[in-house]
Amino acid sequence: MEQEIRKKTFRGAKIEDVILELDKLSSLCQEKSKSSDQLERHISMKEWLLLIQLLQ
Repeated sequence: MEQEIRKKTFRGAKIEDVILELDKLSSLCQEKSKSSDQLERHISMKEWLLLIQLLQ
């Protein structure tokens, strides 16, 4: 009985750890995605400025 409880607790703890790690990974991916979007906008702005200079 006690060993069965330990197994369930161990599996439950493992699943909880995996969920926490996936949550952290998801948050990190969202942050990187936002950073990437900002970088793309920054590059686009540079390209626009270069285009305006070329057209003058």
